[in-house]
Amino acid sequence: KTQQKIKELFGREEAEVHFFAGGTQANATILSSFLRPHQAVIALDTGHIYANEAGAVEGCGHKVIPCRSFPKSQGKIQAEMVLEVLKNHGSDHVVEPKALYISNSTELGTIYTKKELEDLHSICQKYQLIFYLDGARLGNALASEGNDVEWTDLLNYFDAIMFSATKNGALYGEVAIFKSPQKGFRRLMKQKGALMAKTFAIAMQLEVLLEDGLYMQLARHSNQMAQKLKKGLEKLQYDFYSDSLTNQLFPVFPVHIIKELKKEFAFLQMFSWGEEKEVCRLVTSWATQEREIESFLNTIAKLKG
Repeated sequence: KTQQKIKELFGREEAEVHFFAGGTQANATILSSFLRPHQAVIALDTGHIYANEAGAVEGCGHKVIPCRSFPKSQGKIQAEMVLEVLKNHGSDHVVEPKALYISNSTELGTIYTKKELEDLHSICQKYQLIFYLDGARLGNALASEGNDVEWTDLLNYFDAIMFSATKNGALYGEVAIFKSPQKGFRRLMKQKGALMAKTFAIAMQLEVLLEDGLYMQLARHSNQMAQKLKKGLEKLQYDFYSDSLTNQLFPVFPVHIIKELKKEFAFLQMFSWGEEKEVCRLVTSWATQEREIESFLNTIAKLKG
């Protein structure tokens, strides 16, 4: 029943749906199902499979080829980056790029436009690359202001997609959806330790989340809380590393402010930015309340003086 709901959400009756306990497990299993031992996946160097999953894909025997990000790219892989990798991997002495990985929303909270997805899809078609979407925060991307991509657009571009229940209200669980049936994929899941005995527990959570638009309602709420926080920080004249429209923000704070904020709030310090400043990562969720945003803004306003 839940699988059918997901097929309807994506507008693709012939799609194949599988449930995973977590995103790292899903990314590694899905990508390894497409790749032969000598083949690799292209990703941005901020991409989760390269930067944050302890080499899970490479642990399956497939190199992740990183494209170097820069502030202007805003966490999104550019068409020219992919072409450069392909140009530099034409020899039989190096791995063969066979898949392109992106995340939406990105690790910097930004989103891909339909035009950007079309351009990347065209490259994948031309060079016979598998196009894979890590949608750990896909709901946040599709619920954000300025988004022009629909659920039913996605499988026109991607060969496979992972989207998250965990980051949008569920206790655990992620969903893998393939454009078309994949022979033997459940056996691969079993081999990777990903075929759970009680998959119905994931499906039950998704069934509720997909009822009456709840999934998107929760994603929209977390985005709204983040944008309220962003506007408040902008009024206090703080800068941001990326122009996020979703639930992840990357403000630049003085080190002495960070030290005091850490006494009351939990957040990540990412990297240094000039002298005595650091880029931080603030994340709101489906459960974030307005009073929590106001508390943070009031605290930082007092610290700034």
